[in-house]
Amino acid sequence: MLLRTTPGRPTRRRRGRRWRGGGARPTKRQRRALRRLAHGQLRGCVPTLTAQPVAAETDEVRAKTGTLFPAAKPELATADSLAAAFPAELEAAKAFGAVRAGTVPRRLAAQSVVATIRSAARGKAPGPAGIRMEHLRALTSAGRDALVRVVLLLSSADGVDQVPLVARRALGAAKLLLQVKPGGVDAADVPGLQPIGMPETVRKLVGKALMPKVLPDAWRYFMPLQRAVGVSGACEDLVHEADARLALEPTWGVLQLDFKNAINKISIQVALAVAAAAFPELVPYLRCIYFGMLPPVYGWGVDDGHGGLPARLLWRVERGTQRGDVFGPLIHALAMHPSVVALAARPRRCTVLGLHDDVSVIGPVEELAAFIRSAAELGAKVDAHLAPAKCAAWSPTPRAPPADLADQWRPAGLTYFGIPVGGAEIVSAEVYKTAAAHTQVVDAVASLPPDAVQAQLLLLRMCAAPLVTYALRCLPVAAATALAKTVNTTVRRALLRLLRAEDDRRGTRQALLDRAALPVRMGGLVLGDRSVVASTAHVASWLTTLRAQDLPAPALRELVRAL
Repeated sequence: MLLRTTPGRPTRRRRGRRWRGGGARPTKRQRRALRRLAHGQLRGCVPTLTAQPVAAETDEVRAKTGTLFPAAKPELATADSLAAAFPAELEAAKAFGAVRAGTVPRRLAAQSVVATIRSAARGKAPGPAGIRMEHLRALTSAGRDALVRVVLLLSSADGVDQVPLVARRALGAAKLLLQVKPGGVDAADVPGLQPIGMPETVRKLVGKALMPKVLPDAWRYFMPLQRAVGVSGACEDLVHEADARLALEPTWGVLQLDFKNAINKISIQVALAVAAAAFPELVPYLRCIYFGMLPPVYGWGVDDGHGGLPARLLWRVERGTQRGDVFGPLIHALAMHPSVVALAARPRRCTVLGLHDDVSVIGPVEELAAFIRSAAELGAKVDAHLAPAKCAAWSPTPRAPPADLADQWRPAGLTYFGIPVGGAEIVSAEVYKTAAAHTQVVDAVASLPPDAVQAQLLLLRMCAAPLVTYALRCLPVAAATALAKTVNTTVRRALLRLLRAEDDRRGTRQALLDRAALPVRMGGLVLGDRSVVASTAHVASWLTTLRAQDLPAPALRELVRAL
């Protein structure tokens, strides 16, 4: 639902500082990336440099934004409908919560809150109130003690009801940033939109303080079906599980299920019911943010063109999780989990693997079509609606597609969690796309101001070079070697340009590149030729998955027993 608030009184804009460095003035995006680097946020520098532009403030964009956050309906899933549709799954959640240490919602310790505040990252985007961590760190001792009490109050079951309605309303608000999705525009000439939410800093502190108490048990609750919470290297595990299963049964196939805008449409009522059964310490947070008298909102500032305060367009979050919420992925996984468990319990020989709402099924090709119907039925009971036209199926053994999978069949192959599987054509195309994306990042790093050489070298070593590590570890060895050679050429060319050595003699250039390949402790940059270790990296990825404790994948367990 879209609301509009009254714009504030016009104010005079402050003039920006003049650029005192040499060369051309850096762009706004470059300055933001350098600020994030100064705050130690290496992971955010590359997305800042290469992110898609912000969507224009037009009526068409506003109308399309409203479709991303649909209003609640009477027929949506509730706790009662969940108990009727998934009785066994809800009882399993209650049994899991009963065996956890302490069935009563556990309270946070003040020491944990203090540690969370001290470790919170600086330089993050503020919420609607404009408060950053830098402001909270500048509080007096009395103010810091009050901040700790506020976090403890918001995380306790009896404290939520003591929070005034206006404060709960403020905590449920988040600034909205609309980025343009790659892939062109629709029939109305409006691009795809990627909403990014920026909630209040105090609310993020509450989530970060509670997360260490919940995450270890959440990992045990979701495995092996759901790898979205608390699993390091989840995509690598899923890719290797699919490889192992299809190697054991080469006539089988893989089916990828696609749910439409599930994160914005999933039932928050279902998530609350599952959380109350398995993770009762999350209930106060969910009640405070999502179940007040008024739902949480997104606020989108619109410039009035006269230098005044922006008008504020508000979208109510009546369904799904709010973008930017620290618990957003966990809430989404809690709501999806009953349907995923019920899907995997269907009496068939198939293996079900999930990463949030990216669910895949591996099994006999003749049985895959039934999972499309089952996923549509079970997903609708938690307000996750399947898009059959976007589902995809493939088998390593060439064959004619079944009649009920004709629309989903991909004979050339498909992209499985970012890794191409199939024929040489689709693998080569994906390798080319990955290399082109890496080149774009390297060029963006090299385009920073000339006096930022140290920052460029650091970003080249810590961000640009590891960008393709996942692909190099999961691609077939031949494709990984080809990708590594292309990446190595790009990195070396950029390194020589940064060191002003492009026109030096060949021996001098080679000496610089050899020094750059050395470890940091020996004066190098760890920018060596990755093509010589591509096969080793592939084996290391497999060994990392196989040596993991509590190996979840059935096919991988069979492979370990065979070895």
